[in-house]
Formats: sequence, C-alpha cells, structure tokens
Amino acid sequence: MISLKSKNTIASKAIPGVSFTVRTLNKIQRARRDLPVMATRQHLAGLIREYSPLQDTPDRTPAQSARLDLIEAEYSWLQDQEIYPSVIRAGLVSVDGLEIDGQPATADSLIESTGADYDLLIEEIYQACASAAGLTATETKNSQSATTSTAPVEADPTVSSAMSAAD
Repeated sequence: MISLKSKNTIASKAIPGVSFTVRTLNKIQRARRDLPVMATRQHLAGLIREYSPLQDTPDRTPAQSARLDLIEAEYSWLQDQEIYPSVIRAGLVSVDGLEIDGQPATADSLIESTGADYDLLIEEIYQACASAAGLTATETKNSQSATTSTAPVEADPTVSSAMSAAD
C-alpha cells in the first residue's frame, strides 16, 4: 500500500506558539490557483524582462534609475495584491494558536484583517505554500521539518523566489 501525505504542519518561527498547515497541491490545484492570476504573472514576467537589462547597465541615467524604482514598486505591489493571496488561499489549510478579532485565524482573515504585525507570518506562510505547491510526494516527505525561512523578501525582482512567482 502506498501512503501519500497531502498536508504538512509547520511551527511558525515568526510567531512562536502559532502553527499552520499547508497542503501539497497537485497540477490541477496549481492550475486552479494560477488561472485567476495568469495576466498578473505575465505582467510580472514582462517587468522582469524590462528590469534585467536596466539593472545590468553600469552607468544608468537618472531616468533609468527612476524606472528601476518604479518597476520594483509595481512588482512588489502586484506580488502583495495578487500573487500572495492566491497562493495562500490555495495552500493554507489552517492556522492554530492565533485568533484575529476573537475568531480563529484563516487564510482570508490573515489576508484581509491584519496589520503589519503579521507580515512575517504571512511571508512565512506564503513561502511554505509556494514550496509545498511544487513538491513531489517524495520531496514533501523529505521536507517534513518544523522550520521555514523568515528572511525578508528581496526587493529585487530578479531573485529566484520572485522569478518562480512569475512563471
């Protein structure tokens, strides 16, 4: 008999005492997650194509530097407004040890109701959901640890985690 594990519970590093469960998405679930944000993903890919040559220009003009700043801001905004909610809603099963406005935390309450105090938790959950969405059953089994990275997201849209979001 083969036994597959479709969920993984992770102890939060961002907020000790909180844990969250994420699901491993199959290709059908990933397609359902990605279809509503396909235009955003294409737009992000275009921003990356525009960003890379400007970033590699050693003697940028002030106008080029200003454009780089705008690209970074737009990229970050699109990630926060479109991609993060889509990934979190598709991947987050539950949150334990956290209430928001007196109710157990959910994907929607984390996305809609919290302030900057929960940014690291949201980042941690996003990273876990994004990682779990692409793992095979063997990779999921091998990744069953209680740690995730809480490192801040790079502002540079050419970093690998940002690149994977635009694929």
